[in-house]
Amino acid sequence: MLDGIVTDKLNVFGKEKESIKTNIVAKQTRLAKSRLIESADQRIFHFIFNTGQKSKISAFARKFEKLMDGPEELEEFEVNEQNAFNSYIDSI
Repeated sequence: MLDGIVTDKLNVFGKEKESIKTNIVAKQTRLAKSRLIESADQRIFHFIFNTGQKSKISAFARKFEKLMDGPEELEEFEVNEQNAFNSYIDSI
């Protein structure tokens, strides 16, 4: 009976220690990666691949591009944008 109780208690302690061990291993791997960044003989390269998705262009970037083409281009662009917005509002 005592052997059964001791075995049960050891199993409970073992289960509690497993989560602690996994946390320690995870922390050690994170620290190893950060030390690898500072390493003199090993480097990690992260490659950026072309996903085929077009990048989003902000309204400011569009206006700036038109401004670089010329002030007339910007004025025409703003008039066209305003007309398109007004027609959208009218359709609603």
